[in-house]
Amino acid sequence: MREKRAVVFGPADDCWTNSGCVPILSIRLTDKVGRIIDVKRVGDIVKAVSLAANHGKKIHLDIYGHGADEQQVKKLAEGCDNVRFHNPVPISDVRKIMREHDVYVLASNAIEGWGAVINEAMEEGIRAIGTFEAGASSTLLPDSCLYHAGDVKALSRLLASDIPHVGIGGWSCKAFADFLVHIAESGKITD
Repeated sequence: MREKRAVVFGPADDCWTNSGCVPILSIRLTDKVGRIIDVKRVGDIVKAVSLAANHGKKIHLDIYGHGADEQQVKKLAEGCDNVRFHNPVPISDVRKIMREHDVYVLASNAIEGWGAVINEAMEEGIRAIGTFEAGASSTLLPDSCLYHAGDVKALSRLLASDIPHVGIGGWSCKAFADFLVHIAESGKITD
């Protein structure tokens, strides 16, 4: 059986403005890009990958980019041979790197807001896991792909599970319109 690969993406302010590149947090069940800052909860992903490995699940995590929590996350990853750190990559490479992985993880809490990378992962046909608290994941993903931000054990179980594929690329106009009506009626969208 092939090892899982996962991914996590998000913009890094200084990368966007200074070098035209985005950092990628990657889990091979995972490869993703993102700033290594508190609201991204990258440490939770490292802990979940480590916990899954302790239960015999081989999950690789590649983290691309830098950030305020980078040293703390590196300390969490000490001794884990399945977690690797990389420099940021050009924006033009993000989608290509995403397609090389199996799962995208949006570990952010509600502070971050929508989390548009879930949309990008789904457009690329990548399975996604997200938190109930982040707007995009709680709106677009079924409950079977969600966990509460900070619940490392639940994230570890999801990473080790058969994650369902949820795509948006094949939606018909009518299905998408019905979805928007459903969201509007559910009260998840406010003025």
